Amino acid sequence: KYLLCSVDFSALPHYVTSEITPLYIQSDVDGEISRLRRRGVSGAYTYYHTKKREIRSGVRVETERLITRHEYEHLATLQIPNTEVIEKLRHCFVYKDQYLELDVFQKPSKYERLILLEIELTEEHDAIELPPWVDIAEDVTESNEYANFVLAKG
Repeated sequence: KYLLCSVDFSALPHYVTSEITPLYIQSDVDGEISRLRRRGVSGAYTYYHTKKREIRSGVRVETERLITRHEYEHLATLQIPNTEVIEKLRHCFVYKDQYLELDVFQKPSKYERLILLEIELTEEHDAIELPPWVDIAEDVTESNEYANFVLAKG
């Protein structure tokens, strides 16, 4: 996961953009993060409930299921107090046989200029090749500071 200074969007290979809105809810399991997510393109949305558990730094186990809008709205009432709803645009693309997600944050306003690039590896020790058209400020893979849950807590 990388914090970016800037991106040359004109150099981006074919990509798909979707609106991502994560919302964190209370979990019954210690060490587990429970998240709702609304993902949409052109006003059409799908809803997910995800549970994440960190095994060790940088390695997580994730279970995710598709839920209905009604379920999403009901579970959203369990939002963790004093957390904010994040809104971001996610640009997904493939670069040198790697799947990348480029998140450009929209809300809350204090994160308007935040851009993160994440590489989804299939194996923990896969080699990483970063695109030359991103201006990397810092590798934040080991930092929890840029985890969505931490950002939601402000």
